[in-house]
Amino acid sequence: MPHEHGIDTSHFSHPRVTIPEGPLRAAVANSTSYAEVMRALALPVNDANHRRVQVRTVQLGLDTTHFTRQTRRAIRPVASKPIADEVLRILPKGSYRINRARLCAALDEIGLPYECTRCGNTGQWQGKAMTLQIDHINGDWLDNRRGNLRYLCPNCHSITATWCGRDRRKERRATA
Repeated sequence: MPHEHGIDTSHFSHPRVTIPEGPLRAAVANSTSYAEVMRALALPVNDANHRRVQVRTVQLGLDTTHFTRQTRRAIRPVASKPIADEVLRILPKGSYRINRARLCAALDEIGLPYECTRCGNTGQWQGKAMTLQIDHINGDWLDNRRGNLRYLCPNCHSITATWCGRDRRKERRATA
């Protein structure tokens, strides 16, 4: 610690508080995880405190064999709620675009196969994964109805009339 070497730390905004041995022993004995120990000690549950509590527990040789650790993989993922009805519709003028992940999830939910509707590519190119793009057939990004959306590979998408707002640029030139 810096103060042990004669360095002034009084100006530090967050002085490190040591974890007292007595309350730590009681908390470890009555808890089933490090998160519970932190809550019992009124510490915020975060990575830094997890390390501090764990290091101090090991230093004191406290028994944690009764902790019932649940890894993230062991926790079953919660089934996501259906989003197709919410996403696959025409949005009001001035709305923000629906992001690709939500559009893909909605299209997957309704069973649209992940393949280019023009050439049949399934997301592979020369043995490597390739992201298929979602094309709005009529060029309107706010029209997310099922009949207006399709997967296209980048090659097929680049030759459509609506690729990268191609039809919108023509409209702007015509009005200028």
